[in-house]
Amino acid sequence: MKEYIVTKDILNIRSSASDESDDNFIGQLTVGETLYLTDDEIIGVIPKGGVTNVWKSDNLNRLVSQDGIRLKNFADKMNEFIQDPFNSSFIDTSDPTNQSKWKVNWGIVDLEIWKIWKLGYQGKGVTVAVIDTGVNPQQIKNDASINSTLSYNVLDGTNNVNDDISHGTNVAGLIISNGANGIYGIAPQVNLIMIKANTGYIYFPDDIAAALEHLVNMTVDIISLSLEIPQAPDNRLALAINNCLLAGKIIVSACGDEQTHQNIYPASSPGVISIGAYQLDESNNRIYYPEGSSTSDYIKAVFPGKSLLDIGSSFEPNAFSKTSASTAFACGTIALLLSGIEKTNWPSQQKIIELLPNVCEPIVGSPTGWNSNEGFGVFDPLAMNSIINQTNVTNI
Repeated sequence: MKEYIVTKDILNIRSSASDESDDNFIGQLTVGETLYLTDDEIIGVIPKGGVTNVWKSDNLNRLVSQDGIRLKNFADKMNEFIQDPFNSSFIDTSDPTNQSKWKVNWGIVDLEIWKIWKLGYQGKGVTVAVIDTGVNPQQIKNDASINSTLSYNVLDGTNNVNDDISHGTNVAGLIISNGANGIYGIAPQVNLIMIKANTGYIYFPDDIAAALEHLVNMTVDIISLSLEIPQAPDNRLALAINNCLLAGKIIVSACGDEQTHQNIYPASSPGVISIGAYQLDESNNRIYYPEGSSTSDYIKAVFPGKSLLDIGSSFEPNAFSKTSASTAFACGTIALLLSGIEKTNWPSQQKIIELLPNVCEPIVGSPTGWNSNEGFGVFDPLAMNSIINQTNVTNI
């Protein structure tokens, strides 16, 4: 699936169609519209007048050859972002293209997260549990989205989840910051529960297992694991992961940052959504992030993961990077999408994984399909939003 932008008005797109009832009739296109196209179908809203989502390859080839559509790039998205009045509070309107003055990270623009916000979805009604090093709520201005009553420290059995090294705060901030600290996260209205399972950067399987065991019977929708364990899970951890999946939790985990090929855990565990990272190069083209994202046999997709605007330990904005950041981004994005539909219609974790080939865009130059650098490619929230809002997508 690739994202195209329409560059000129084109009416009555058709190949052999004789009238609008013919399946080959697509409709019309208007400058600025976005199309999500695979080789043979449109993902998302059908252009005006269309009666089918079947996209004949000769139509696509003809449009490309006539300069009627082209791949959408970051410059297109940035221009659209700064020109929409909806985003005026996220930029310096006197210097709108200066990203250092933005209150959102570049991934929100590249994945067009703001268009999901504009629909009214900001994560409300979705509970995310972050298993990490704790959280410093003062850094994110005592954000009401952090549920201090349900947060838990598995290391000492208390509700004291104060963050010792700011890693967990970075993860939480990237998900829920609501502008009170001058920064906006991905899903500022989620209910966030912090589970402290570490005081440093080395995680122990029993602590992660204890955290998952604590969550299995709680009303938690998404579990964020921006952490890695090098060895395969022992029986206790493997059982805890499986029990959470059976309980309907969506588990998202980082594929690792080791600049090598490795299958770390929990990301490599069956059923877990393993997340890698991508970045923009100096020309704002998407590229794989080799210094901050391991290759893996189990990676499912990549999200923004380099120099994401976040809140730091000094209470000032900082840059959060690697797969810890991309995993937090993924959790926030999934929460956004779930908040836009009735809970009874939420897709299961398995359904989300099954849909990934249809809603991920390979980085330019990458082969179509799965690869160990990026899984199925860059996740497209708008494409997923369109699919999960169709009536034929149900829980499995």
